Amino acid sequence: MKGVLDRIEDEKFAVILAEEEGKEFVTDKRLLPEGAKVHDRLEFTVHEGDIENIRIDKQKTSNRQENAEMLRDRMRSRSKGSKFKR
Repeated sequence: MKGVLDRIEDEKFAVILAEEEGKEFVTDKRLLPEGAKVHDRLEFTVHEGDIENIRIDKQKTSNRQENAEMLRDRMRSRSKGSKFKR
């Protein structure tokens, strides 16, 4: 399966969203690969409802970050400042 690390709750639990399946998984934060951060794209297997073999999909994570940066840059270049007067 593929998903995204959505958030860390109570510094103990990792919430992973499997977007294509429309499911949310909660697992022990210690099962995440070293260096995993919120918004990282992940690949994993599910066995009897538990997540196993989690790995970071570095290519997709990098692509998402680059796309987000391009969109921010594009929005900034279009901005003409605030429409509100002081």
